Formats: sequence, C-alpha cells, structure tokens
Amino acid sequence: MASGIYQIENQVNGKRYIGSAVDLRKRRQNHFSALHCGGHENQHLQRAFNKYGGDTFVFEVLEETEPKKLIIREQYYIDLLLPEYNISSIAGSPLGIRHTDEARANMSAARKGKHHSEATRRKISEANKGRPVSAETRKKISGTQRGSRGHNYGKHLSEDARRKISNAQKTRWCKIRAIESADT
Repeated sequence: MASGIYQIENQVNGKRYIGSAVDLRKRRQNHFSALHCGGHENQHLQRAFNKYGGDTFVFEVLEETEPKKLIIREQYYIDLLLPEYNISSIAGSPLGIRHTDEARANMSAARKGKHHSEATRRKISEANKGRPVSAETRKKISGTQRGSRGHNYGKHLSEDARRKISNAQKTRWCKIRAIESADT
C-alpha cells in the first residue's frame, strides 16, 4: 500500500487534477469507478470525463511519500502545476469542517426569502435524479411505496418501460457501490 501524490491528466488538453492518498491504488480505483458511473464528486472532472471519454484520462503517481507529509506535498504540486480540475487551490478536504454559530446564522439569513424559479427547480430536480440515498432513507421510501400504496399497483408495464427502469436501477447501484467502496 503506497501513499503519495497523484494526478489525473486529460491527454487531449493537458488539464489535470492533483490529489493525495494514503492508498494510491484504491484511490485510483475509486476515482475511475465514480467517473465511469457518472457520479464523481468533482463536477469539473466528471464533465470533462463525459466529454472526452475515459481513454483520454491517465492516473499518474507524482511522488510517493509518508502519510503525514501528504497535505504539504499535495499543496506543493497544486502550487507548481496549477491543476485546472481541482475545485480548491488549497490541499486537504473541506469535509468535516464545522461552521461557527455566527457563520451558520449568516448563511441561513442569506437564504431566507429567496425562491428558485421554475427553470432552476427543474435543473435541481434533474441534477438530483439518480443521486445515491442513505440506507435509512431508502427504507423509509420503500415502506411508503409497498403494496396498494405503490404508484404502479395494479398496472402492467410495457417492455420498454421495464427496460428503462432496469437501466436506471443499474446506474443507481453502480453509484452506491462506488460510494460504499470509497468509505471502506
């Protein structure tokens, strides 16, 4: 298990993403699994992957280093190479950051009284379709749609409709598996 700094480079335009990982092999697998499923957390990278295709992206280890030096070395490469696909120019993940009560109040106040237009609501709806949902939420949804309460109760679906549902479920489970493998 090697730890270090890596880049994912688009061979067509030379743009890149820089990251660090304790387990480079597993991180590579997680990136490309999510990209192939269409559910990568980095939308810049996902859109480029969709546009140019998977064969144009190459995962390359820039430096192997011990885990305690990962963030320092990742920041060095971000400053040196100025990666276009990185969302943040600061190394490290923002996950788990707790906002102060004052910051949370400011964010809440900024959102109050604002309503999305119908077009924006449609875009948000489309973006959330197929998005992975927690096991607890899936269980609640399942309970409300069982038996005679289900929207398809008593209906017979055409082969075309059944095929569409099947394909949607395959994509959904692909995303869920990618998230679960990233958590392990």
